[in-house]
Amino acid sequence: MTRMRRGFSLLELLVLLPLLGVVGVIAGSMFPALVRDVPKLQQVVYQNDRISTVLRCIRRDVDAAEALPDHYAGKTAGPKRLLIKLDHAVICYEIREDEIVKEQLGPDAASPPRRIECWTLPDAKVHFERWDRSGAAFAVEIHTAVEFTTHGHTLDKLANTHVFYLSAVPRFREKT
Repeated sequence: MTRMRRGFSLLELLVLLPLLGVVGVIAGSMFPALVRDVPKLQQVVYQNDRISTVLRCIRRDVDAAEALPDHYAGKTAGPKRLLIKLDHAVICYEIREDEIVKEQLGPDAASPPRRIECWTLPDAKVHFERWDRSGAAFAVEIHTAVEFTTHGHTLDKLANTHVFYLSAVPRFREKT
């Protein structure tokens, strides 16, 4: 006849207690890092969500664009500025200190631009790169990341590259 066990033996408890102590020390040393880093990581996720909002607006404008001009009204496209020619206006996305601004440009350099939207992105890294073929841009590549500083080191989190093509660009055919 077998006897049912109703608990742990003294030997089992003596083996378990030191293991629980080791696990407690490890968990205790990780707790301050979690308390410090979790709010920062929430900020990184929030910044990435804001970047996604900007990218949706850019994608919408590029989808409706006639061209991606190199110059317009005294402004030049580059890593910190994207110009988009729509059928009714030219839109400028400009990366400034801690923000991205969307403006509608006037017909010439003397006309003041009209601010449409502004996104505050203090930890975001964004830059534009136009893809040109035969002197005309047919797409824009956008590099994004959120800077995250921990233990004195700055890291790029959630780094991505997005490419948006002009829908008005005729398809290139290979010569046969």
